[in-house]
Amino acid sequence: MSEYTNEFRRIAATYPDRVAYCNSAGESITYAELDRKSDGLGSYLNDVQADKNPVVLYGHKSPLMYVGLLASLKTGRAYVPVDTVYPEGRLAGILDQLEQSILINTTDTELPEASKSAVKVLGKQDVERLCEEREGAKVPPEEAVQGDDIMYIMFTSGSTGQPKGVMMHAGSIDHFLRHFTGIMDSHPGDVYFNRVPLSFDMSIFDIVPGLATGGTLYSLESQQEGSLKATFEALRESHATQWTSTPSFIEACLTDPSFNQDMMPQLRLFALGGEVLRNNTAERLLDAFPNARLINAYGPTETESVSEQDVTREIVETCNPIPVGYMSPTMRAVIRDPETLAELPVGQIGEIYLAGHTVSKGYYKRPDLTEAAYSTYETEDGELLPCYKTGDKGYLDEKGRLYCLGRYDFQVKIGGFRIEISEIEECLSSFPEVAQACVVPVWRNGSIAHVCAFVQLSDGEADTSYAQTRSLKAKLKAVLPDYMVPRAFRYVDEMPTNTNGKIDRKALGELAGSR
Repeated sequence: MSEYTNEFRRIAATYPDRVAYCNSAGESITYAELDRKSDGLGSYLNDVQADKNPVVLYGHKSPLMYVGLLASLKTGRAYVPVDTVYPEGRLAGILDQLEQSILINTTDTELPEASKSAVKVLGKQDVERLCEEREGAKVPPEEAVQGDDIMYIMFTSGSTGQPKGVMMHAGSIDHFLRHFTGIMDSHPGDVYFNRVPLSFDMSIFDIVPGLATGGTLYSLESQQEGSLKATFEALRESHATQWTSTPSFIEACLTDPSFNQDMMPQLRLFALGGEVLRNNTAERLLDAFPNARLINAYGPTETESVSEQDVTREIVETCNPIPVGYMSPTMRAVIRDPETLAELPVGQIGEIYLAGHTVSKGYYKRPDLTEAAYSTYETEDGELLPCYKTGDKGYLDEKGRLYCLGRYDFQVKIGGFRIEISEIEECLSSFPEVAQACVVPVWRNGSIAHVCAFVQLSDGEADTSYAQTRSLKAKLKAVLPDYMVPRAFRYVDEMPTNTNGKIDRKALGELAGSR
């Protein structure tokens, strides 16, 4: 069995009455209940389907989502999380790709279209009934996922318009458990707040160390997530000790001065990832929470989190950008020239390749995409490691720290000049009057005409007239060449975010292109 499922069983036996999961709506489940119900559901899965096909879990974070997740893992099946923010058509498309999968619908919403693509559908009441009927059933520990068995499949956006499923194996999660439990300073009784949905790979930042060490996972329900005031009220009551989110969500919270250590006195660690953490954001967060550690983590869905950096005031003051840090023990970063593929020396910027034991097994039933992104890397000792081509731009410094400078596809060319969008955003975000900034290209007749800056001001009541734009442009011209200064500026009350909590660049691009 995997170390993870083994540790969960041990914790459930040690702390049976401890709350394993709760949310802001008052729903909760103890370790004993989670262990018992997942065994009951798991025994049913074994009875109705001999093949270990992936199990699709549809819903937002809830007790039953975790029951389905563990039932899948205990019986040697991969779980496939699909959050409620996705339309039913996307869910149906995922089921079509998987074929012969059981769909567990943990919501009260009927799914007529998606149900046609599932071999069997279990609704919310079905799952509750099965757990009661099969109370006392046990799934043998040796049936659990292990080693190269696929633990989960997460579908990410694909360039073809069809989502592609990243297959992560159990061995990778065991490596993550051993390394990040220490990094996150995990202890029994800790409370993990994770803003991201289960369909985003950063969800393992609480699922893995939390449930394997006797912690409590805490999440917000939609009625709280829709309002910053309601979010803060819920967080005050959460007693959270560990926090996981994207930098964008932190930036939104920091617009309110009440977001500080007094609100969450038990909080001792922030783990941020999924986007570039800007120096200005890190500095403000350290000011607001002087007793908390701040970790900048990095890793695509295809590799899990592979590096981390403790962000101190010294790091903020001496490193710009902030490094994503030192590689985990089983991984290494390789920097290659994007054109010649030659490995580059320390300090030179190129494309980041990640090699090691937490690289995923590729894309589900897409050998073409897998071949294009995955390869092997031969070490100095002749060992062949699985390797993933990230598409991220970065470099290694002389201390072995990795820096990620953004995506190669965030680089645009206008009038012959190559423009780094992230550099413009970094400059704008450094201005005290700017809370958040996002720059997107504006397309005209099939080519990029110019770039547009979307700005959320620190003062929500501030003037957004031409005078404000003229002031920001003047400041940018003092530090950037003229061709990098956005032609257009638009002001927003808050940045739109996608399902993973990242700024929704696609939505802003469409808005920028409208006249």
